[in-house]
Amino acid sequence: ALADFVSSLKENRNVGLRHFEGKGKTLYERLSSDPDLEEVFQRAMSTLSSKTNPALLKAFDFKKFTHILDVGGGDGTNAATLVKAYPHLKATVFDIPSVCKRAESKIKALGLDAKIHTHAGNFLTDPFPATADAILFNHIMPIWSESRNRELLRKSFAALKEGGAVLIFNMM
Repeated sequence: ALADFVSSLKENRNVGLRHFEGKGKTLYERLSSDPDLEEVFQRAMSTLSSKTNPALLKAFDFKKFTHILDVGGGDGTNAATLVKAYPHLKATVFDIPSVCKRAESKIKALGLDAKIHTHAGNFLTDPFPATADAILFNHIMPIWSESRNRELLRKSFAALKEGGAVLIFNMM
């Protein structure tokens, strides 16, 4: 992807997508058509999250929340970290259907299926479920344009209960 970074900036589009066959306008949509490649990607993201989640736990006080919506939550690594650290929490992973299937398997294997659920959909186009009092964007905002991020924040506002919070976290 970095080989196409300058071209992507100049053209204001993801030039690197040319390296990934499949349907869809995003890397994630294209990865879903190649289960093996999607598995490699999801494992890499899980490892990244595992390394940065200790900082996530220090960055926010999750005691005041009861239900976190993890937008683009992948295989459930973030949600599992949160509900283990804060036993009163429930979490929902919102990701594309193929990723939610992976998350459901991992969540069940961890014995956390009573506390973590999935919501299959496309968070770029679908409304957010209105069940959470906090919405987490973990490693999400730097991926998208300013206009796309503003839309994600608008959707967050529409979905959150009064007094809810948007939590933005990234390794950088």
